[in-house]
Amino acid sequence: SIEILAQAGGAEARKAIAALAASKDEAVSATATLALARLGDASTVVRLARTAAESKGALQDAARDGLLRVRGPGVDAAILAGAAEGDWRTRVELLDAAVARRIPNAVPTLLKAAADGHHAVRLAGFKGLRELAGAEHYPALVELLVGAPTVADIEAAQRAVLAAGKQVEGLDGKVEPILAAMKDVRPEVHVAMLQALARCGGPKALGAVREGVKHPDPNVQDAAVRALASWDDPAVMRDLQRLITSTDNATHSILAPVSYTHLTLPTN
Repeated sequence: SIEILAQAGGAEARKAIAALAASKDEAVSATATLALARLGDASTVVRLARTAAESKGALQDAARDGLLRVRGPGVDAAILAGAAEGDWRTRVELLDAAVARRIPNAVPTLLKAAADGHHAVRLAGFKGLRELAGAEHYPALVELLVGAPTVADIEAAQRAVLAAGKQVEGLDGKVEPILAAMKDVRPEVHVAMLQALARCGGPKALGAVREGVKHPDPNVQDAAVRALASWDDPAVMRDLQRLITSTDNATHSILAPVSYTHLTLPTN
């Protein structure tokens, strides 16, 4: 049986299990794939990733599980090397495996993936950066947000920025890299940056939000108004008063007085 072969180990057992992993019987193939991961080494990584990329159901699950279980010298390096080039489906599987295994030096590979030409690779890179990036990677993540080519990329980049920002010490350290990168960004990126600044808070972030209210793009204006409306600080009360008396936007005419009233209520 496959289990007996796996327990026996050795090159011949690995060869026999590899043949069973190619079986058309899904149950046999899945069991053999997991066993192959137990006996495997760095040379097994790409095969497991391709199986995960090209399969569905139990076999795909087994291959993905195998990528987490395979051990031995050079395995982590093989995962990162495979994630850097080749078929996009295989790369995505390897990027996900690198994150799940929490490979210590995976972040440079993830940063490169987040700027890749294929959207699925970029999104896998951003998803991994949300898990593994630290404070030292924060400026690079802000730059990736600036260059993010699609709405999905912008949203993924923003999530990664916010996650890494939690590890940045000091309010200025969170806010200033965003402020430095805001000039002349596309409106959709400007919106994401204002949303991130609203999460940070503080007078410098508030200054950028106030400027956003005057921006010529209506989506940026809307993001800035929503940021003011979410600001839990009496410093925005005058801004809200001005909106109440001057806005002709139906949504803003509701948001501003509600937020203003909230700020006037006594705290518990």
